[in-house]
Amino acid sequence: MTESIHTAVAVRPQTLASDRLLARLNELRETGLIRLDTEETSALAAALDGIVVDSVDLFGSRVEPGSRGGDIDILVMTTNKPLEISRRIGIRFFA
Repeated sequence: MTESIHTAVAVRPQTLASDRLLARLNELRETGLIRLDTEETSALAAALDGIVVDSVDLFGSRVEPGSRGGDIDILVMTTNKPLEISRRIGIRFFA
């Protein structure tokens, strides 16, 4: 069985700004393309704020409208100390 990855959020090289990212996530949520509530979109935008990335992709069950539950799968591509960036995002998301 082949699992397809559906990407709902794709951000290309830039320093992320939480207000722009939050607006994009809310737009995708309101159109039903992602299954995140307002608290989750706010937390995700805040966690990624100010981080320099090559790309960010949201994938997995949260971009499947017919699915239920599930964790939030994000792929952050960066050349700026990936382990440090990963830790920073996790700490900020759950703060």
